[in-house]
Amino acid sequence: MKTIEYKVLENELTPVEVAVGEYKTPVWIQQRIDGVENKSQLNYSGCGHCSVSMALNLRGIKVSPWEEYKRCLELFGEPSVSQSGNKQYPFLSVTGMVKVLSSYGINAEAFGVENGDRKKAVSHMLSEIKSGSIINFVSCPDKDFPENPFSKGHHWVVIAGFLGDGKIVVLNSSLNGDYSSSVLGINLVTEKEIEMALSKTACPTDKTWGEMENLDSEGTGYVVIK
Repeated sequence: MKTIEYKVLENELTPVEVAVGEYKTPVWIQQRIDGVENKSQLNYSGCGHCSVSMALNLRGIKVSPWEEYKRCLELFGEPSVSQSGNKQYPFLSVTGMVKVLSSYGINAEAFGVENGDRKKAVSHMLSEIKSGSIINFVSCPDKDFPENPFSKGHHWVVIAGFLGDGKIVVLNSSLNGDYSSSVLGINLVTEKEIEMALSKTACPTDKTWGEMENLDSEGTGYVVIK
C-alpha cells in the first residue's frame, strides 16, 4: 500500500501537488480554470474532467482538464443535457469515464452501489486502494449528512490513497469542499464519511446503469482505475 505525500504550491489554479509513488498530479480547482476554450463548461461541471486528469497524471500520463475535455468531445461529440439536468451527459457517467480512461490505455471498471449497500461498496473501494488502484467516485447530497466534506451537490472526487496515519486522502477540485483539516484541494476523511457521501438510492447491479438519464439524481457510482 503506497502512502501519499502532498505539498502546497503558490498557484491559485493548482494550490497543491500530490505524489503517489513515482507519479505526481496537481489538484486543479475547477472554478478557477480560465483562459481556455470551453471554460464555462469546466467551471460549471468540471469536477469529472479534473478527476480524470488527476487519475491520469497519477498513472504517468500528463493531461490537463481542458485536454481531457477535448478528448471527451472526440469520443462523444458535443455534450447533451439529460432529463435530470446533467449538462455534460454522458461524459460524467461512470461508464463514460471508463471509456475516456480506456482511450488513454488505462484499465478501469465502473461500479454501482449494488442494492443500496454503501458499506459493501466502500469496503470494495478501499480494498482496491490498498492494492494500488485509484478510485473516482460521485459524492451526492444527503439530508442526513449535511456535513459532507466534498461538496453540497453531485460531485466527482478522487481517492488517491492513505496518509501515514491511515487517513484517506481525497483529491477535490471544488472550492466548496470542507478543507478545515487540511489544505484547499485535499480532504482527509474516514471510511464512514465516504460511506455517508455515497447515495442511499439502490442502483441496478447491471454495471451499465451509469448510462441512464437519471445518473445524477437517483444514484451514484465509482470507477476503479488500475
